[in-house]
Amino acid sequence: TPTSNAAPTTFPTSDAAAVPMALFDRQQNVRRGPGTEFVPILGTFAPGDQAEILSLNLTGDWFKVRFGDGEGWVYAPYVTVQGSTSNLPREVGPPTPIPQPTAIPTAVPPPAATNTPQPSLNLVLVDPFIDPPQPNCGQPFQVGMTIRNDSNQRISTGLSRIQDVHIASGTVTASSGDGLIPVDLDPGGTHRVAVTFTIDVYVNETHRVEFIVDVNNNIAETNENDNRIGVEYTLPANCP
Repeated sequence: TPTSNAAPTTFPTSDAAAVPMALFDRQQNVRRGPGTEFVPILGTFAPGDQAEILSLNLTGDWFKVRFGDGEGWVYAPYVTVQGSTSNLPREVGPPTPIPQPTAIPTAVPPPAATNTPQPSLNLVLVDPFIDPPQPNCGQPFQVGMTIRNDSNQRISTGLSRIQDVHIASGTVTASSGDGLIPVDLDPGGTHRVAVTFTIDVYVNETHRVEFIVDVNNNIAETNENDNRIGVEYTLPANCP
């Protein structure tokens, strides 16, 4: 039987099978070099993408892969490798970028405190009068006063009162009651009030006409000692 001297046929190994591929099952950033300090990123691979692995870095934890019309680096632990990377070259990759110093913002001093004037409230009773200065028994006479706003803002005069008091007994013989209607006064403004009394009791005895501003102390004033003035007189026994 003749022996064939023909050499056995050799089938070429497929180049495609020898090319290791990176398969991505998650979104993966692509960087300019092997490290997260290479920013900004060049782009990303989406789940289901794949790319040819071209080389490894020296420690083997980053792959350089084909990315679009160029190349990029991906983190190896996040990649599924199809094929073998044992024959791929290893390289240092681009120089590690030097971080730029972070600018420290200059401290901005707080704005200077503004000296806002604080409210200064004060009503002053001035110019009390009795007309005639010596009242006569059973005859009308007029009493009055001026209220001045010594505050730095507009305020009400509040409740004011004028009353005649028999000093010995403390009896109020006449009063304006709450009939003196409050008014609003601008700083420095004044308001004059007057009422008429007729007194015919406690003759030949001393009376005091009391002029009172802010009767119930409803206004928190800087000086509460200038809201009351008393003027005394003796009522003669000359009643008609």
